[in-house]
Amino acid sequence: GFIVDGFNLNKGSDGPEEAYSHFVRQIESRKPQRLYFSSLIPQATWTPGVRKFIEHSNFGVFSSACVFINVGFMLADHADATAEFQSMMNTQNDFFFGLLLFEITLYTLAYGPGGFFNDAWKGF
Repeated sequence: GFIVDGFNLNKGSDGPEEAYSHFVRQIESRKPQRLYFSSLIPQATWTPGVRKFIEHSNFGVFSSACVFINVGFMLADHADATAEFQSMMNTQNDFFFGLLLFEITLYTLAYGPGGFFNDAWKGF
């Protein structure tokens, strides 16, 4: 039955879509499944809403886009930069650091202090 379901799942897909789908399934199935500090996961009434917000695909896309944009800025840094360029680099660095702290705060509110230890991809 599993093989037939796999064929039906990919019906109408082309090669790259099937390869991407397989890649995503492999990553999800191979990530570490440990729970550290599981007793400290918040049980407040608002934590499911925060979890839903940070698990939404738009939040993931926004977070990834910020990382890539920040990497682009870091690659643009060079010696003998003007004062305006250095000021812009410092401003964007502070901005993206603030976004990182905001994301960490949301994850801590949603999953507790062990949230980053439970997901090995966040440690990366």
